[in-house]
Amino acid sequence: MQGRLAAYVSSLTDKYPAITLGPAEGEAASLDVDYPPSFNRFLNFPILGMIVKVILVIPHLIILFFAAIVAAFAVFFGQFVILFTGRFPPAWAGFVAGTTQLSIRINLWVFAFTDRYPPFSLTPSDPPRDEAETFSLPS
Repeated sequence: MQGRLAAYVSSLTDKYPAITLGPAEGEAASLDVDYPPSFNRFLNFPILGMIVKVILVIPHLIILFFAAIVAAFAVFFGQFVILFTGRFPPAWAGFVAGTTQLSIRINLWVFAFTDRYPPFSLTPSDPPRDEAETFSLPS
């Protein structure tokens, strides 16, 4: 739901997102995460693991902070471009999609949906880390 809503709010798609927690047919944005067969016991230890994850996620949050500011400006000015041309600039859409993808990957890692450390990448065309994790937006 987070990916579909982010795609709609940031003008990457005109289709209103389905209000469902499961998969929705024909959606422009999708997020699939399979339950991993095993977890890293150290990183998921109740208090110590969360402290380590918070420390390890700080560089991502710094990058995400500045990327989100730039993405917000891209969405704001993209509204005017859409008004006059009827199209969101593809380079701006790619950056906004990449910022959304990075945010979702950080959330998945911090909240223990996956043990794979998120990559430092803002490109939405980045291949998934494994077969189960996919995030796609319209081009």
